[in-house]
Amino acid sequence: MYACRLCRVPLSASDGCDLCNPMRHNLVVVGENEDERPSLSGVSAEVVTALRGQITAHGRALKADPTDDVAHRKLVASANSLAKVLGEARKLQEDGTDAVNNMSFAERAKLFIEWVTELPPAYRRSLVEQIADYEAKIAAPISNEVVS
Repeated sequence: MYACRLCRVPLSASDGCDLCNPMRHNLVVVGENEDERPSLSGVSAEVVTALRGQITAHGRALKADPTDDVAHRKLVASANSLAKVLGEARKLQEDGTDAVNNMSFAERAKLFIEWVTELPPAYRRSLVEQIADYEAKIAAPISNEVVS
C-alpha cells in the first residue's frame, strides 16, 4: 500500500495533507498508455500551482481574521509543503545533472542506448528516423556552386 511521504496517510484514503489531497487525481494505473502518462514537469507545475493557490486562500483567510489559528496552521503547512516540493525538485535536478556530468563517454553512451531501447516502438522509430535525417543533412555537400 502506498502512502504520502509527508503525512503517511494511505493514498487510498479520502483525505490527507495539503500536498497529497490535490494530487490524488494524478494517480495513474501501471501499464497505461505511454501517451497518457503525465510528465514529471507537468505534474510538478500542477503541484506548485495548487500549493500557491492554497497559500493565497489561507493568506486571505488569515488577513480577514488574524486570530484564526486554523488558517494560520493551514498556511504554514502549505508553505512548508511548497518549500519541500521545490527543495526536492532542485535536489533531483542537481543530482541528475551531477551524475551525468561525472560519467565517462562510455557510460553516457550506454545510458543513451538504454534510454533508446526502453522507448516505445513508435518513439524509437521516430528517433531513428530523426537521426538518419540529421546524418543525411550533415553528410550532404554544402553547395554545388564553384566559388571563383
